[in-house]
Amino acid sequence: MDARDRQGQTELSLITGTDVVDDSGTLGDLYFKEMAKTTFDVIGQRGPEETNVLNMATDAMLAETDALGIPVHAAIEARGTVRADIRKGATGSVAFADLFRVFPLGQNPVDGSIGYPLVRAYIWTAELKAALELAVSRGRADTDFYLGVGGIHVEYDLSRDPQVLTSITDAINPENGRITKITLDTNHADGYDSDDAVIFDLSQGAGAWVSDPNHVGLDLHPVVSSLYVASFASAAGATLKDIGGVANPDITAFIVKRSDQTAVKEFENFVSYVHGQSQANGGFLPDRYDETTAAGALPRRLKCVGTACP
Repeated sequence: MDARDRQGQTELSLITGTDVVDDSGTLGDLYFKEMAKTTFDVIGQRGPEETNVLNMATDAMLAETDALGIPVHAAIEARGTVRADIRKGATGSVAFADLFRVFPLGQNPVDGSIGYPLVRAYIWTAELKAALELAVSRGRADTDFYLGVGGIHVEYDLSRDPQVLTSITDAINPENGRITKITLDTNHADGYDSDDAVIFDLSQGAGAWVSDPNHVGLDLHPVVSSLYVASFASAAGATLKDIGGVANPDITAFIVKRSDQTAVKEFENFVSYVHGQSQANGGFLPDRYDETTAAGALPRRLKCVGTACP
């Protein structure tokens, strides 16, 4: 058995939670191992708009951090990291290879292993809004910058001018930008689409930064994303901080780790979530990721409001 086969055994055993052994007599048995079945396509390479691949990816991040007991308010993924759709094909079988190619990019800068790790850090509400403003302005012109979210819902108005950032003063000005409301789903036990906490509401005027007792948007929220997306935080006007609000330029300090101190990789997290959700649903992807159903209809997390919506 070569090193690639050993690595494949390790990855699939971790992902499925069972002892996966390579059959040396079957070429590609690990790469093409079935992870799920589907009766519908899950589109990821489309935009600039919400997709169920992005929703599935952010749900996977929240499921992982919840399982590890790590508090997170929101998960963020960028459309630019999505490299494939999930297609039902002729048989409906979804293999490891089909899912790996959705998020195949990157490596861990700490040890050089394949795949971007997940990172989790704290950012201010105003910084979270600034990142989302980037998605609903520049992201509409350049699909790579469009963001998918989990555990959070956003309303934006395209008749408003895009946000301009030259300083933190611009970010904390609630009137600056297109976003009019941000809500959180803090109880993940019932999924990630049942909001129960408003953190920003432009209609509240001086009290628009609802979750901040000082109404300036500088309260902290834990957010999870891939290392790649998090590396662009500064471009969106955000700095990654610890629970005490202290900024740290070393992004590796925020890598999400298991109890054995191994890093949680984006592709592992995604494949494991798809496998687990399918196993709990008779082997098939649940219909909340089927955009033709009421449960999976889009958009549901980033919604355009007002008269200028496309």
